[in-house]
Amino acid sequence: NLTNNFTVLHALGAPSFQKENPPEKLSRTFSGFRAKGIDLLPIILYSPTLVQQPEFVSSDVLRVTGYYRTTPQQIHFDVLLQPLEGAWRLFGISVSTRPAPAEEAALK
Repeated sequence: NLTNNFTVLHALGAPSFQKENPPEKLSRTFSGFRAKGIDLLPIILYSPTLVQQPEFVSSDVLRVTGYYRTTPQQIHFDVLLQPLEGAWRLFGISVSTRPAPAEEAALK
């Protein structure tokens, strides 16, 4: 996100995601994170906490919802994934941040 280069995220998407979300649109979608200086890169060091079991919302779309226990902000996500050629591809995504609970922030 900090590089403002969304070609990789775009390339990881299913064809319908790619059609609806060119890199320029993804850049605009995530611009609020850049404006606030929120770096999403540290989440690669964390395992996600799921808030519900992954579930199929249609015969070929899986929904995964959860968050990363980062501080001072937690990264919350709701993604839709579609299998394509043996891999799960991004079909839809929603990402937001929320302040980490005080007890988690104190542990850091």
